[in-house]
Amino acid sequence: MRLVEPSEEYEAEFRVFAEDYVRHGEAERAGKYDLSSLAFGDYLALSRKAALRSSTDGTSYQTYWLMDGAEVMGVVRVRLRLTVEEEMFDGHLGVDVAPRKRRLGYGTALLRLGCEEARRLGVDPVIVTCLRENVASKGAIERAGGRFLEEVVDRETGLPLLRYQLAC
Repeated sequence: MRLVEPSEEYEAEFRVFAEDYVRHGEAERAGKYDLSSLAFGDYLALSRKAALRSSTDGTSYQTYWLMDGAEVMGVVRVRLRLTVEEEMFDGHLGVDVAPRKRRLGYGTALLRLGCEEARRLGVDPVIVTCLRENVASKGAIERAGGRFLEEVVDRETGLPLLRYQLAC
């Protein structure tokens, strides 16, 4: 397994990944990866632009795709410059695993590889969060070496949110 930067080289594989959310009825994530209104090159340009934002213009982040052989199994967004609030509630890594590939270790792999990439980019410490009810994410974080920090209340949903620090 390896992380790759989004590229036209993997367009067909990424489309399979994105369509998996639609097939599994996950509207929120399907919307995040909706390519129907954009040419793929434009989608990649938006991803690259996110990496260039300053903290005053919004959170900057690098996006990577997790490849296992020739398949895109997931996506990790490494958030580089966070406000105090973003660090508290969002953390430095955002991870999505293709629905058909969940519970196979890809979330843990994304967290480990994403953590290494975050450190390489100067993020220290690396903070991650998940909803307390998301047992799969909690397990992946802990298997990736996450050390529990605290439980807070999510500012948007009012649900309990768990915060961890990853050891990369």
